[in-house]
Amino acid sequence: MDALIAIASNPLQRTEEIVSPRTRRGCDQRVPLREPNSIAPHLSLPPGDGPAATFLTITNQRAGTTGIDRVTVRRSEMEKIAVWGFSWVPPFAQGLVRDLRVRWALEEAGLAYESRWIDTEERSSEAYRRKHPFGMVPVVESGDDTLIESGAIVHAIAERCEALMPAGRRAETLTWMFTALNTVEPPLWNLFVLDQLHAGEAWAKLRRAGAVEEAMARLTALSECLDGRDYLLGRFSAADVLMTTVLRFIRHTDLVAGFPTLDAYVKRCEARPAFQAALRGQIADYARNAPIAA
Repeated sequence: MDALIAIASNPLQRTEEIVSPRTRRGCDQRVPLREPNSIAPHLSLPPGDGPAATFLTITNQRAGTTGIDRVTVRRSEMEKIAVWGFSWVPPFAQGLVRDLRVRWALEEAGLAYESRWIDTEERSSEAYRRKHPFGMVPVVESGDDTLIESGAIVHAIAERCEALMPAGRRAETLTWMFTALNTVEPPLWNLFVLDQLHAGEAWAKLRRAGAVEEAMARLTALSECLDGRDYLLGRFSAADVLMTTVLRFIRHTDLVAGFPTLDAYVKRCEARPAFQAALRGQIADYARNAPIAA
């Protein structure tokens, strides 16, 4: 695997390339995606300018290799992909920060990665703004190339991995990915913000009933769509990575539990070994960087 993302130097033509270590069926394509007349982001900084921890994916072990061979292969892969997230967040936000989506997609695709961190107060620094102009996470770096926005990153991974983008069902997968981010996430995120960031404030109390109503409308429709299905497309895809992480935003409520179909869906997705590995990695980062109590 040479790179996760390759962006052409010509600012009017972008080339994105996803390359797999050939450990999952359908994840070994090496055909670049070219988008003529599109403007490429130029946000790269040299890798290795922040603290890091390395994570081995659970799906990229090759049959018949020795333990030493597996470690050698994985270490080589880990040099290629770096995922940036926050060094630490309060417990109510742990497991919800959007770099979890990227970690999960990489785990499902069998791609090893390196974890890098910034402190929340570093978001506005000039150095980090050169990675992400809005000072957000996640950011993915591969070599000298950079990709931002969790949905875009998951999409880029999925485009080269049949495990996340089933053959012949690209349009359907993209439809549900956009549905998760554009239709379901906004009202659920709004409720999270009201409850977790503005709890007790008078205006938030007045707004909450309407926010719950909006969230319930989305949950009701989604539950009907999932009736009789294990996953959004019937089989697991990148759309489920996004939708599950969206539904987790309101884990502090009992709203999802009120829909047996949705509750079972979230639990089914969370039980996947790749999700569990991604979550362990993110939580391990927070534990490693936890502030020392006074």
